[in-house]
Amino acid sequence: MKLLTTLLLLYVIAGAQTKPSTPPTAGTQPDYEQTRKWIVKKMGEAGYRHVVKGVLERTEVGSYDGLSMDDCNLSFTEIERTIDSDSDKTTKEIVVVPLSKVSNIKVSHLVTEILGWNEWNLMIETTPNAVSYRVSEIRHGEEKLTNSHLGSDTEMRFGTSPESDEDSVKRTKKALDRAVGLCKETNKNEPF
Repeated sequence: MKLLTTLLLLYVIAGAQTKPSTPPTAGTQPDYEQTRKWIVKKMGEAGYRHVVKGVLERTEVGSYDGLSMDDCNLSFTEIERTIDSDSDKTTKEIVVVPLSKVSNIKVSHLVTEILGWNEWNLMIETTPNAVSYRVSEIRHGEEKLTNSHLGSDTEMRFGTSPESDEDSVKRTKKALDRAVGLCKETNKNEPF
């Protein structure tokens, strides 16, 4: 009897465990969880490096941290470090985008030799005041909140790997379009 009870208990426990999501098969679309994981990983590759030439030469290095897409909200922190002959400043911008409020996602290519830019940008546009921002500045090791505001767009810049930036940004756009569609569909099905 103990053996039967133990086996039954193991069977119940095994059935209650969540199974890993399987990759989509040909002809099927990935679900939200698969899409979310792919986007978070791919957006981790985003970033940029600008060497601005001229009288006041400076270097700007940007990266993205804290990427998540939980509950149909894309959130990330853009960290930009600006170094010139007079200072070393870091700006942190925490951005939250509700995917169900996204109205358009665009890809653009920006090349400006004097500013040292060659990057692919992913512009995410939303309904009015849907994107929240919290911006702080770090100088001499001290962080100070500079502003918090709402807006209608944000962007992620891919400018660190010229060989793969175009492909990365276009694939990320396609995945984000999928996630937005899934989030809007989920919102439609809410009873209240």
